[in-house]
Amino acid sequence: MCSGMTETVNSSLIASPEMSSRRSRSFWFAVAAVAAIGVAGFVFRLLLLNSPAAVINSDEAYTRIDTFEILRGQFPIALGGTVYTLPLESYLYTPFTYLFGANVIPLKLLSTLSWLLTSVALYFIGRRLMSRRVGLIAATMCWITPGALLVLSITAYPAYASGMLVSTLAFLAASLVVDSPSPTRRTMVLFGVLAGFGFWMHPMFLATMVPMAAVVLWTVRRRLDGWLSVIGGGILGCMPLLLWNAVNSFPSIETPVKVPGTYTERLRTFGLDLLPRGFGLRDFGLNWYYDTLGPLLGVVLIATAIFGLVTIVRRPAPRSSLLLLVVLIAVFPMMALFRNLIYANDGRYTMISFPFIVLTLAGGVDALAGRRPPLRTVGVFSVVAVVWIAAFIRPTTTPYLDALGTDPNAQLGQIVDVLDEAGINRVYGSYWAVLPVDFAGDNRIVSGVFPFWPIRFPDRQRVVGATPPEDVAVIYMSYDEDTAYLLMPADRYERLVIGDRIVYLPLLLTD
Repeated sequence: MCSGMTETVNSSLIASPEMSSRRSRSFWFAVAAVAAIGVAGFVFRLLLLNSPAAVINSDEAYTRIDTFEILRGQFPIALGGTVYTLPLESYLYTPFTYLFGANVIPLKLLSTLSWLLTSVALYFIGRRLMSRRVGLIAATMCWITPGALLVLSITAYPAYASGMLVSTLAFLAASLVVDSPSPTRRTMVLFGVLAGFGFWMHPMFLATMVPMAAVVLWTVRRRLDGWLSVIGGGILGCMPLLLWNAVNSFPSIETPVKVPGTYTERLRTFGLDLLPRGFGLRDFGLNWYYDTLGPLLGVVLIATAIFGLVTIVRRPAPRSSLLLLVVLIAVFPMMALFRNLIYANDGRYTMISFPFIVLTLAGGVDALAGRRPPLRTVGVFSVVAVVWIAAFIRPTTTPYLDALGTDPNAQLGQIVDVLDEAGINRVYGSYWAVLPVDFAGDNRIVSGVFPFWPIRFPDRQRVVGATPPEDVAVIYMSYDEDTAYLLMPADRYERLVIGDRIVYLPLLLTD
């Protein structure tokens, strides 16, 4: 018996170096895979930053202009003219404004940073729900993101990418509460703070925060301290917004722009337009890239997500798999309560549900790939990678990549040069036309908008309004030119066409 035991021990000792070698190879393979995925995601974005996808729009320009206000000692709680949405990116970008001026790349990379951190958070969530491999698949699908979302990942919309990150972190904190037999107060407060902060960032994230909070509160239903921790944390997370509303008679309750559409129309839009657009199957006009194949790919995407969700939920543990189920069941009915979310053309509202759909897709792909035989695993991953890039990424990005090498914001510099040469530092006009010029003017130029547009910066609007008309240039987009809004008769201006903008430059009067 002793000799048998000795032989077994000796065999295990002999086998140990082999096992260690396999583990070492697996570790370094994983490191190489993560590095390759990280580099690929950065390469995609760097290419887009050198294409028309990097054109600065007015919502992004707001983020930059808001830094001027912050540097003057004004600290906004909500987006000017919208009275909700935390301009978090403005605060983050302020040091760059102070040190480097109007630089487009750091501004846009703030969104990319949020996507990167969301990918990391999804890895940890996927690992908790199923396995490290599921976490890695989810992180990869988020970082090498499809279609319109890839363009949005270099677009500095205030609180969109960062709000998605906070929503994902809130889910991670909620899973810690749900999976623990006795969650700590610190963890419950953390979830509450993240949920409240997500609401402050943008009310649309209530579509995920509310179902998460419902599951968390149900989990701690017998603990008074649990309810107090979650609710108290939530109030703490959005306290500045609550106080600001209380002082200003709750302006955030009113929607600044009334958007048509019924509840059922919004639900239909989410399923037939928004998700296909976000995942790269429809273009900006919401036309399918592939007439027959596009809808078929959409069905495959949904089927894989449902299969993955069933696979995750059927596991005996952890309980947070039910949290994911509740979020995905509730998110679109909750989103449909918000009228403004019916807009689907750029796919931005896909970000609300995207991290959670990605988790289900990762679960589905992992289950299809299996562990044995290796040929099946490699084959499934290879097919998924090819389809993901060729069908979900390529159609949206091809028009941009075909125009590589041109400065997407060159026309803004040209307009600023024209204004400088004419001695004009006040501009007035279309919201979409003037804010990017204000951005490029690096605080030398002050803009105001036509009064039917949201007035984001009342102080700047007043400055332009107090300037004599002969010292104010009027700028339109090429598609919204209307001389009725000129400050002087049209013959008092020189009309210039610069890129997609029409500039009315005041003529110098001579005796």
